[in-house]
Amino acid sequence: SRKPVMIGSKLESSNAELALIREDFTKKIKHQTFRQSVNGIEIFQPPIRVSFDSNGEIIATSGAVFENASSAIENPKAKINAAQAQQIAVGNSGVGLNHFRVSEAGSSDRMLYFPLSQDRLILAWEQIIWATETPDAYYILVDAERGSILFRRNLTSYESDPHGLVFNAESPRP
Repeated sequence: SRKPVMIGSKLESSNAELALIREDFTKKIKHQTFRQSVNGIEIFQPPIRVSFDSNGEIIATSGAVFENASSAIENPKAKINAAQAQQIAVGNSGVGLNHFRVSEAGSSDRMLYFPLSQDRLILAWEQIIWATETPDAYYILVDAERGSILFRRNLTSYESDPHGLVFNAESPRP
């Protein structure tokens, strides 16, 4: 398969890697999804998606390659560890420490580069924490140098008027 020229030329100048994380096919279109990393550490950003027609020509793209990624890294070493990042994430959740459970060591703790701007990447700890008294789960990025919260998203979606069928076993329809 062809490599997109747009991605290839930007990638060479970024000293980073693109990893194919998903490939989907329809009768006439192929969709590829990529994640960018540098020095083996993923850059936090929306994935890069490229769609090809049946002749292998690019028909659509979304996302962007972070250019000059290796020269944009500010502090390549973390000053806080994963356990400290978890405590910071829970402490800044807005709910008391007693109302969350955190992942077991290593299950969601990983380092990412977080883009502060187009020319600045900093290390961050990725954390996922779950509330114990509600269905809420939070995806949180903690600055690995200063311990500040860089990003927080509630992974739970609430419906105002939920409806649908629920089955205790497999659906009766194949």
